This record gives sequence, C-alpha cells and structure tokens, in this order.
Amino acid sequence: PFGVLGCNWLTFYRDLREELVMPASVHDYLRSRYSRVSDFFSRETSELALSCLVNDKIADILPLLAEPTQSSLGVLDETGRLVGVISERDIVRLITAGDVTFFEMSVSEVMTKNPTTISSDLTCLEALELMLRGKFRTLPVLESDRFVGLLSVLQAINGRLIARAETNKELLQALTAMQEAFPTVDINSSAQDMAKIMKNSNKSIAVIMKDDQVLDYITNIEALRLAFK
Repeated sequence: PFGVLGCNWLTFYRDLREELVMPASVHDYLRSRYSRVSDFFSRETSELALSCLVNDKIADILPLLAEPTQSSLGVLDETGRLVGVISERDIVRLITAGDVTFFEMSVSEVMTKNPTTISSDLTCLEALELMLRGKFRTLPVLESDRFVGLLSVLQAINGRLIARAETNKELLQALTAMQEAFPTVDINSSAQDMAKIMKNSNKSIAVIMKDDQVLDYITNIEALRLAFK
C-alpha cells in the first residue's frame, strides 16, 4: 500500500535505525540506558554557592562546607576557571594533624589541583566509571569548559534509568557481595559474547565488570534483545 517509494523509504529508515541505534558492545548498551549528568547534578546558582575563590581563607568557606548536603566546593581563579576542588575531608585532615593555624590558610594551600571533571552532556554511567576509577565522591561539572556545579556519587547512581525505583547504592553492594553466584561480563564485550555467556550459565542476571569492579547488571531478556537487534 505504500508504493515503491514507500517501500524504499521504509527499508532506508530500518537500515539507518540499525546503524545508529544498535550498540556495538555492552558498554554502548549501558550508556544508552542512563540519564545525562545534566538531569541530576547540583547546579550553582545565586542561592546555592558551590564554589569559592582560590585566594579565599579556609575560615571563609567553612559555612559553605557545613551544609549537610555539600561536601565539596569547586575552586575558581580570578577569571572563573576551575583550578581545583576542596572538600570537608581536606579540612578534617588539617584538624587531625593538629594544625591550629588552618583557619588562616588560603584555599590554594589545601585544595586538590587539576581535578577530574565531567561534562554535563555525558551520562551518569560515565560519571560512575570516573568515580570508581578515581575513588571520588564528587565530580565538578563543566559546560563549555566552565564550572557550573557538582555531581555526587549518589546523584550519579540515581541517574540509572533501569533502577530508578531501587536503592541503587545497596544494589551495587549486593551485586559485589554475590558476584560469584552470577556470570560476569566485561563492559567492552560484544552483545553476542554476552548472550553466549548468559546462555551457558543458565542464569537470569549477569554482573557487568570494569577493571575487576562491579559496575552494573544486565538481565537475560536484555541480553537476548540486544544480541538479536
């Protein structure tokens, strides 16, 4: 009923869709099911200060770090460029070291220089990978190379669309504890290899690994759907 032109168009659309949508690996598939950092990070506003200046005194920034949901600050130079991060842990280290003069120290003396950052248009999966690799609790978020806010590890975990209704932190802990009971799949494996592993294991869930760490899980239904796309 569509005519010759309609059939050609449908064939073209199907081929184009498969080329653009079909993931090449487990990593690509997981990337497609995660929300963007932009949907979950805390954006700095005039009411919510998430940064300080490199020459500020430690005493000046303590009220900002005293907020219950704020454990880190981006550190900016005079041009507004991100040059470091400072966290409540940095302050605690000074206190435990017995340095009674830390109140008068400048932020530049205490901060972590050249911090790892993430762009707001990347996925929460990619943020989690960075956090796991670097053992970070917070990442500065950039837009057009400018600091715009902070992403916490809990915000990144909550970005997982597949498990939004679950307690994701507890899920990852449970998978880590039980990983020997399930087949494991490297995040860079092909969809076909993953499907074979799951078929041979006769399990309904596989644990996704990256650098010997548990990153996520995938179900047998997802694996089959992915392999036969």
